[in-house]
Amino acid sequence: MGDGIAVLGKFCTTRSAPRRPAGAFGAPASRLPPYGALRQCLRLQSEGPSLSTFSRVFGVDPLVRSAQRAYRGALAEIQVARVLAALGDGWTVLNSVPGDEGSVIDHLAIGPPGVFAIVTLNHAGQRIWVGERTFMADDELLDCLASVEAVAAAISRRLSGARDNVLPSGTVFSAGPDGLVTACIVIDAPSELVIRQRPGRTEVVTARSFGGWFADLPRLLSPTVVAQLSTAALATDSRSESDLPVDTAAMLHDFDLLQRTVSASHLRRLIWTALGLVLCYAAVFGSLGGLSLVGLLALLRQ
Repeated sequence: MGDGIAVLGKFCTTRSAPRRPAGAFGAPASRLPPYGALRQCLRLQSEGPSLSTFSRVFGVDPLVRSAQRAYRGALAEIQVARVLAALGDGWTVLNSVPGDEGSVIDHLAIGPPGVFAIVTLNHAGQRIWVGERTFMADDELLDCLASVEAVAAAISRRLSGARDNVLPSGTVFSAGPDGLVTACIVIDAPSELVIRQRPGRTEVVTARSFGGWFADLPRLLSPTVVAQLSTAALATDSRSESDLPVDTAAMLHDFDLLQRTVSASHLRRLIWTALGLVLCYAAVFGSLGGLSLVGLLALLRQ
């Protein structure tokens, strides 16, 4: 625990939590994030035309136009999942956590800084403007804040019993039945993110800054409190394994292959571009009777 940080909990301790991976306390191994953008990307990509051999050799981008934004969103989803999976000591991360009325949150992270309901939104290339009760993407008003906050409030109410047992009253985590969980919206790759005013108990960050922001959160809860809240979170999840998607591993494999193909095409384009520049210089060099590059630049300046 950091110096000068008040740690809440009846059984507060200065000892570090036992070493364990994020997602312990019996979390189902198959409980993976929903990866909505990733699923959409693969679906749109499968509906597009296949590249010809000529196109592949010359490094034409294999991504169909309709899948490009979803592809960037999928990269953000994977990045956020990796950050959470690497948290380690003192953290429990549950994925695809249900809210009310069939809603699902991407991740529920429980650790020393508190409890966070995290969702990744696909707004690549758009300008995002956030106010106290307003979320706009390219001047379009969206209800993202209300949706995410409703899920966070539902999870807070489910965990209120465990919270009341381990946390003293009068803390930031005991401000009403909906005050335990902080909602966090992660934007994949916006052209600009403007936060005019922080919207209540909701944080809005970019995927690129998410890891650093999460690492800098102050430590407020003891390991015992984290453990009890984690146990309560698992106990309130009534879904069975049969309710979970079974194709996630195969889907991640397919996306990994797509990533490799995109990277390979990018490398081929760079190689062909470099080769083209070399050939152009060789042609100019030969037409000028062996004039050096330095001489050519001097000639152009005249």
